[in-house]
Amino acid sequence: MVKFVGFAESPKPPEGAELVVVSATLQSDLSQDASAARLFAKTEASQWLGAFTKYQLSIGGKLTPVDPSTQSEVTFTSVNLPKQVTMISENFGELQLSTVKTRSGAELHLRFSRWVLPEQRDAFKSTAANLTKRIAAALEVSNGE
Repeated sequence: MVKFVGFAESPKPPEGAELVVVSATLQSDLSQDASAARLFAKTEASQWLGAFTKYQLSIGGKLTPVDPSTQSEVTFTSVNLPKQVTMISENFGELQLSTVKTRSGAELHLRFSRWVLPEQRDAFKSTAANLTKRIAAALEVSNGE
């Protein structure tokens, strides 16, 4: 009997894995539009996402790193600039970035999520914290969790 291969099986989290969510909020003096441009303009994105050879900011678009041995490819799963962008990567799981207008600029909400085994939990949290610091540096703000 031939196995039907028209559809891939749904991925399942590893046995014993738990969904870990790390959230942060950053306050920016930049407007919502300027914050989005600072993070997602092709010339600016490498400041926090690392150097890349391909950058396609669209649903299903890819960011291909210069050195795949130290960074993983990023896929954009939702793009609604300047309000929201969602991306996935082997390094940081899923990252949802959303911006909200404020009186003095913009507020950026970050939400990292990933299924991890207990021994991977601290490494994931560290990766999320480091990426949050790089985003804050790109926006020239301090982390205002």
